[in-house]
Amino acid sequence: MIAAARRSGVGSLLLRAAEDRLRATPCRSVELETAVDNISALSFYKHHGYSVIKTFPRYYANGVDALVLQKEII
Repeated sequence: MIAAARRSGVGSLLLRAAEDRLRATPCRSVELETAVDNISALSFYKHHGYSVIKTFPRYYANGVDALVLQKEII
């Protein structure tokens, strides 16, 4: 994302729209992953109700672990 666009609410709107579309389907939870050192992403997802459920060791090509986050979207 372009630095100037950060914290403008666009990401939150996009995430909410994606979750709303999933609510219209039989899907009841969302899982995603992000690098353990991506503090901005972790903060963003936790702010939106996602919780860390597991870690994938050395998930990325550079050897960094990934955190898997999940949210119920009932």
